[in-house]
Amino acid sequence: ECCVYHIASIFTPTEDHCQMALDNVKGTEDLMNAVVQMKNNVIDNDNNDNNIRVVVTSSTAAVRGPNQTPQNGKYYTHEDWNTA
Repeated sequence: ECCVYHIASIFTPTEDHCQMALDNVKGTEDLMNAVVQMKNNVIDNDNNDNNIRVVVTSSTAAVRGPNQTPQNGKYYTHEDWNTA
């Protein structure tokens, strides 16, 4: 069994918030593609029933945009995503 932790993302003052978000999404997509490739090329070839667990951490920046309030008016849920 293997566990991959993705704990990094770009979060810095910038004029281009959309590009920063796109770069972060691409980084996560690249990681997931690498995990799939590793499973297909390495783990499955071991003839074992191995699993890969992926843990992706984030921050409220993924949910909350500037001047954005929770849809329910109280707290953020899976229904809220950064609209930037």
